[in-house]
Amino acid sequence: MQRARFCFFREDGLICFLGNYPTMALILAGVEVVVTVVRMADLFAGIGGIRMGMQQALGERAVCVYTSEWNKYSVQTYQANWHDGYEIAGDITQVSAASIPDFDLLLAGFPCQPFSIAGVSKKRSLGRPTGFKDKTQGTLFFDVARILKEKRPKAFLLENVKNLLSHDRGRTFRTIYSVLTEDLGYHVTEYS
Repeated sequence: MQRARFCFFREDGLICFLGNYPTMALILAGVEVVVTVVRMADLFAGIGGIRMGMQQALGERAVCVYTSEWNKYSVQTYQANWHDGYEIAGDITQVSAASIPDFDLLLAGFPCQPFSIAGVSKKRSLGRPTGFKDKTQGTLFFDVARILKEKRPKAFLLENVKNLLSHDRGRTFRTIYSVLTEDLGYHVTEYS
């Protein structure tokens, strides 16, 4: 089975990836980049899996300056794994984007349940809405967009499930694509 990946080309040449598996690299098209520190914000952090990959890829240059996770058990595990010295924010929908420290790289594994095959099947069996109609989890991508718009980081990595591309006959991904390209100014090209 082929894994789909998409890359976002910003006008400044930075390539950012969105796919069903995280890509652990920052690439600046045609330019050698020397990065001393990459300040990261980790949204929907879980126990820090996406961050761990990025930390391994970037080494000591990676410094996490902000974390958001609402599940108390995930927060406990995250704090046991990472000793950042700042309080982990809870519900990102209640956080003002302006209050988040500046960062260079946004990591966001926004909830997949409204889009995944298993999640959609379960929600439908319970008579619950899926996708963007799920007002609790399905609209959290728009909080990512709100933060990207306010903070304008140099790069972002969004991670979700394969079914995000085909959910609701592709309309879900087309909406995400439109927000990232038309509203936020990224150029999107398929990458494999």
